[in-house]
Amino acid sequence: MKHHPTRIRANARLLVMFLLTLAIPPASTGALPAEVTATLGCEPGVAENFVTIWQRPAAQAGKKFADPSRTIRCVALANAGGNRFIWRVDFLAPYPAENSSLLLYLDADDNAATGRAGHGCEFMLHCSEGAPGVSAYTSEGKTCVAPGPRVAVSGGSAFISYDVDLAQRDGASRFRLSVLSETGQPHRGVDGTGYFEAKGPPISDRPKLRLDSDLTASVGVEQTWGLERITALVDDPKNVPIWIRDCKLDGFRFDHSEYRADCALRGPGTGTITATVPAGASGRFHVGFIFYDSAGNERIAVHVNGKRRGIAVADLDDNNQHLFFLTEPVELKSGDNIQLRALGVGTSFRTEDLLLLRDKPKARPPLYEFREVAATENRLTWITTWATQCTVECDDGQKIMETLATQNHRVVLPGMKPGDSTRYRITALARDGREVATAWRKLTWKPFAEPRTKQGGSVTLRVEPPSDVADKLRDWPVTSGVPFPKGALGSTRNIRLLDVKGAAVPLQAAVTGRWADGSAKWVLLDFRHSGSAADYTLEFGPKVSREEPKREALTSDFGELVLTDADGKEHKAAVAGLALEDGGGLRRGLRAAGKIGESAFAYDARVHLYPGLPLARVLLTVGHAESANEFTTIRSLAWRFPNARGPARFV
Repeated sequence: MKHHPTRIRANARLLVMFLLTLAIPPASTGALPAEVTATLGCEPGVAENFVTIWQRPAAQAGKKFADPSRTIRCVALANAGGNRFIWRVDFLAPYPAENSSLLLYLDADDNAATGRAGHGCEFMLHCSEGAPGVSAYTSEGKTCVAPGPRVAVSGGSAFISYDVDLAQRDGASRFRLSVLSETGQPHRGVDGTGYFEAKGPPISDRPKLRLDSDLTASVGVEQTWGLERITALVDDPKNVPIWIRDCKLDGFRFDHSEYRADCALRGPGTGTITATVPAGASGRFHVGFIFYDSAGNERIAVHVNGKRRGIAVADLDDNNQHLFFLTEPVELKSGDNIQLRALGVGTSFRTEDLLLLRDKPKARPPLYEFREVAATENRLTWITTWATQCTVECDDGQKIMETLATQNHRVVLPGMKPGDSTRYRITALARDGREVATAWRKLTWKPFAEPRTKQGGSVTLRVEPPSDVADKLRDWPVTSGVPFPKGALGSTRNIRLLDVKGAAVPLQAAVTGRWADGSAKWVLLDFRHSGSAADYTLEFGPKVSREEPKREALTSDFGELVLTDADGKEHKAAVAGLALEDGGGLRRGLRAAGKIGESAFAYDARVHLYPGLPLARVLLTVGHAESANEFTTIRSLAWRFPNARGPARFV
């Protein structure tokens, strides 16, 4: 193709002019809007200096975009003191918070080999419909708990503020970042920067503003807990309850359920609950409110007639109701205003009724207990009354340490075999740093022996194929789960299946779940069915038996997966060497997993084979986690089968 020289020179001049315009980074200073400043944790009246760290390529000047309000123009960074950084993402048009999501994939240590697998990021900071969120990863790539960011939307910009130790080199913050702009409905990626190397302002000696959300202990507020104690205080005629259904909610929604007390449910973000002191209530009261303390660190300010009286910090995360109340009483009269204000940008939480207390209850400290400690084979499970990372100590000196703080715990003791015994104890740290521990206990892995089948009975199973295919079905495979009551069935050897004429039907059966006494809870059945709808009878009992279907040799060659990338290059993976997961003579479940050639994709394939039948049931999962972008384009993905020709060779 020939180009006209004069036209090329004209375009070149225009391109140079545009490049010169963009050569000066649009770093900006100036005070942010007051509401944005308060939300992000900036010091009021201080002009933050934003430095551009990414901007749209000059070559795209004049290009028309389908969704300019969600198309990124540039990304800038400011330091608001200490390790508090603010990312500002500017768009080509005013940014709509509704139905929009903004994600920052942050590689804070500037090391792609650590953090989330395939990304190298330690944090995914979210702004979804104006609400904050975070996903965090350890250097080994495991998910972990982290505080949420602070977010705001103003005009054509979205702001994300986060306290994080970015890598420091040559007097600057150095990190990798990828910014993704999406819509929620339908869920689709609109624009993204891909990962880029960023250089921005360093961690500052200037102290960051201390926020209410930074508090680690309540101020002017105490608490007690326990449903019986709280109920007694609510029922005490000296006290005055204010029901949550009678309060004005802003940023909360009223939640009524037959399974829990009425409550105001707050989503991420700020919000208020406003109550009016009812008629007939006057005098000095300790203002209190009932709060269901679930996961997350919540902070709630108590205001009376516009004046802040205290801040409650709810961080026990014990899934119990707590009654928070002001340490000092306040003078109240009918019509006075009480307001609970959610501070910061924590997780969703539930606030139940308010309570005006004539007398201050006795504060109750948190309870640290290990509950429901159980040992099965080489596994230990237990519950703690607070979210914590536990350590299992064995008498041989072995220690197994959990990686996440949680209340439901499960640990496998490595190296144990059936018949082995060990002594162990569980330890953890209370919130004040004290060690809490169980007594030493003994664990013996007793080899499992199926209990005897003690009861007899029968279950009717009905097979109803669609009427338009019923006359075509011949030995069609049927797989079904059947529940059994505790203590009824010990072994699948003691069941059989009969057709409507009472003849035995070949049956494959396996226990997939057991009761605590070892008896079968769930049994998975496989058999064959022909023709229209029919009833079968499943008999069980101590004198019932059956013959196991014979196993046949099956193929181990399942062809190959072929992925064609956006450039037309084929990547292949042989689906071979599948491992047996379950099954017998009527159905066999096999599994294989691995990478697809040199691509960023991996597969997980499960194949269910039915001996004697020319069919298989295939469950295929394909995903990628190594691309620099959230979305990756491919041309095709095919599963090529051996010994087949034409279109039948592909899926």
